[in-house]
Amino acid sequence: MIRTLCIIAFTLSSGVGCSNLPSWSEPILHPGRDIEARKAELADTLSQRQADTQLKAAQARFAAGETAKCRTLVEESLALRPDSIPALRLAAEVALAEDRGADAIGYYRRLAEVQPGDAQTHHLLGVALEIEGQVIEANQHFERAAQLAPGNTVYQMSQLPTTPPLR
Repeated sequence: MIRTLCIIAFTLSSGVGCSNLPSWSEPILHPGRDIEARKAELADTLSQRQADTQLKAAQARFAAGETAKCRTLVEESLALRPDSIPALRLAAEVALAEDRGADAIGYYRRLAEVQPGDAQTHHLLGVALEIEGQVIEANQHFERAAQLAPGNTVYQMSQLPTTPPLR
C-alpha cells in the first residue's frame, strides 16, 4: 500500500514539473537493483580473493621448484584476474623456466599493455625476445627500457648495437 502511494505521488510530482530525484526514488521504484549490485560486488570481491589465493599458492610452488603445478595455479589466477601484474610476471617467469619462450613473450607483451611505462617490463620482454632470436624487436624494447629509466646502467648496456662496430 505504501509503495503504491509512493509511486502515485512520484508519478504526479513528475507530471506537475517537480524534479525527479533518483537518490530516493530509485530504491522505491526498483528495490532489487541495490541487491543485485551488492551481489555483483560480492562476487567480484570473492573472485579477487580466490585469484590472490591461487597466486600465493603458485608462488609457493614456484619457490619449491614445482613449475608444472605453479603453471596451473597461475593460469587459474589469470583466468579470474587477467590484468594482474604479479600473476602475469610469474606466468612469464614460469614459461621461461620451462623453456616456453613464446609463451613468456606473450605474457610480457600483455604486461607491456597493462603498464606501458614500466622499464623493467620492456627490458624483460627484450630479454625474452632475444632468447627467441627476435633481435630487432628485442632491441626496440631495450631502447624503450633505457628511455624510461635513463639512470639504469643495466638497461643502458642491454641495448644491442644496430650498426657494425668501427675498426
